[in-house]
Amino acid sequence: MNSWKPTIAPLTLGASLVFLSCGCLTALKAQASVQPGISTNRRPSSAQNRPTQHPPTASPSFLNERQQYRSLDLMQISERAKLSGSDPKAIALAIFGTQEKDEGNYQETIGVDQHDPNRPVVILTKMNLSDDSVRGIRYRLEFQPNLTSEARWQVVWAGQQQVCWQDRGSQTWTTESCL
Repeated sequence: MNSWKPTIAPLTLGASLVFLSCGCLTALKAQASVQPGISTNRRPSSAQNRPTQHPPTASPSFLNERQQYRSLDLMQISERAKLSGSDPKAIALAIFGTQEKDEGNYQETIGVDQHDPNRPVVILTKMNLSDDSVRGIRYRLEFQPNLTSEARWQVVWAGQQQVCWQDRGSQTWTTESCL
């Protein structure tokens, strides 16, 4: 059984804002101070009031981009694929890539954004799926250096979007289900 941890406990340490969230230490670079009225002894009334857990180096721009994706459970993913390795693209393909050739005009593309060389982001897109509702799926995988093993990179967050076939839902990338 999980023991309850404080919801949020902000502390100011120099130029870094530190949050204790569900037993995880998260540091975000920011100029801030402890906000009055935040209680560390209050149990949240629902899961909606609980803060989202982010990896230690999540920047505000990463958080904004994440909001456009449905967050995926890394524990569940790790049951079927390795979340670490030497090449972020290869890791993403091993987790979400298509192993078999799909029918029709199926396309799979992959790209790596290395704007921050210590935080590569892989976008894997699958289009023209043989599904009658979902036209395409796009995955976003965020990596950070893995300092605890020989594997160089570790997936720290993964999310998914989809686009629907005409008359089956959204024609733009969304987290909403297709009809």
